[in-house]
Amino acid sequence: AAPIFDHSGRVIAAINVSGPDRAFGTHRTRRREIADALMEAAGEICRHMGHGGEPPPGSGPGPSRRSEAIAHEQH
Repeated sequence: AAPIFDHSGRVIAAINVSGPDRAFGTHRTRRREIADALMEAAGEICRHMGHGGEPPPGSGPGPSRRSEAIAHEQH
């Protein structure tokens, strides 16, 4: 999941991608492409919501949380 921030930097929603395993392929590269597209889409939505920068510290998943998600994708 990727957080959606409003103009004040507050998390107001989240988006994710789901589907059968076969839709994501067996290669980590495909899963990385999907994750990158998800983050890009979240960034675009945030910009439309008036958010123009990085999330405030502690307001969303940090590097360790993202690393956990990537590790989960690889299994």
